[in-house]
Amino acid sequence: MAGFCATLVLPALDHRFVCSAVPAHLSIAGDILLLLSFLFFIVVFKENTYVASTIQVEEGQKVVSTGLYACLRHPL
Repeated sequence: MAGFCATLVLPALDHRFVCSAVPAHLSIAGDILLLLSFLFFIVVFKENTYVASTIQVEEGQKVVSTGLYACLRHPL
């Protein structure tokens, strides 16, 4: 959770105090890519409640073949 908060707070502090030589447009592009990756994970977790970084078979688990799983078998 601290890492997540840092990804949101540190770019703002960098912009405010000009700590690095990274142009603003690159920082904004990076923030947009980060936001898109979080949205991607939210979609995957919403589609499959059994999602995990390691595949395990559990009782009552069903095969998901909709959403992102229609294109990729294991999007994580």
